[in-house]
Amino acid sequence: MGNKIKSSAFSYEPNQDGTLALYTTENLMIVPQSRYLELLHMEELYNAMHTDLDHKQHSLERERKMLKKQNAQLTEEMQKVKQQNMVLQKKVTEYNCVVEEMKVLRQQNTELLIELSKYTALSRESLTGPLKSMIRDMREQGVGIKEIHIRIKRQINPDISYSTVRKYISELESEQQGER
Repeated sequence: MGNKIKSSAFSYEPNQDGTLALYTTENLMIVPQSRYLELLHMEELYNAMHTDLDHKQHSLERERKMLKKQNAQLTEEMQKVKQQNMVLQKKVTEYNCVVEEMKVLRQQNTELLIELSKYTALSRESLTGPLKSMIRDMREQGVGIKEIHIRIKRQINPDISYSTVRKYISELESEQQGER
């Protein structure tokens, strides 16, 4: 707030009592020194606040640009993930279709095996593959060993032993562990 009066618009004349007579063409405000110091302090705070606000505004602008850039990157990544998700969903759908077809084929295989066993005397070797397939299907459905033995005995081979069924199941389980 310092002296802001133009020197050309200001003149003074000393008086006999030691005071000064001031002459000015501009408005002059006379304040006590304590008020003047207060006003100076307020002006300093205002200037500091203005500088601080400029700094904060610059920081916020920089942060806004950075967040905008991150947002663009995240949007791009999200699009990539959506695309990958669509591809994976398509593959899962295809896989599920194949699994369903396999179940249908296994069921048909089992039905044909049962039908064939009614008309022919199948050797033990010729039954091994289809029986294992049938046993695998039943195990996947959660059927226990005793129930599997009973079903095979009733439907396909009345001479099959419980130990043979257990043997086939252990072979299937070892094959599955070998695949993993």
